[in-house]
Amino acid sequence: MEPRQVITAFYDAFQRKQAEEMAALYAEDAVFEDPVFGRLADGRARQMWRMLVKRGGSDLQVGYSDIRQEGDWAFAKWTASYKFGPKKRPVLNIIEAKMRVVDGKIQEHYDHFSFVSWASMALGVPGMLLGWTPFLRKQVRKKSLNALSKFENKNK
Repeated sequence: MEPRQVITAFYDAFQRKQAEEMAALYAEDAVFEDPVFGRLADGRARQMWRMLVKRGGSDLQVGYSDIRQEGDWAFAKWTASYKFGPKKRPVLNIIEAKMRVVDGKIQEHYDHFSFVSWASMALGVPGMLLGWTPFLRKQVRKKSLNALSKFENKNK
């Protein structure tokens, strides 16, 4: 598949909450990076999507647009709407994705979004006040990676 087809298949599967279809589009040695999880390798991106789809449940809504391709790279704008945390705060995250596709599989996947905007929605006042600080980013990443590790251990 061409990069444009791969990224479209990925977000189509995400909209249908088909984590296994999403995971199957990644190469074995793929890397993923975003402002919350940081850099994931060694199959952890596949596990992250499985976890996010499972946790998102019926609240999770995904949309995408502006698919384009440049060589081995595919680009998209996408949104994720969901409830976050114990207080079920509504989040509408607006993300720009960049994927490098090799032999029909995602080799590199980078998601970019405003951490400050995300933190403000997901964490409320603390996110609004501290979203710009390295301290909060570090705490959010640590908590996210711990949740991913627990999910991985539970689903071995």
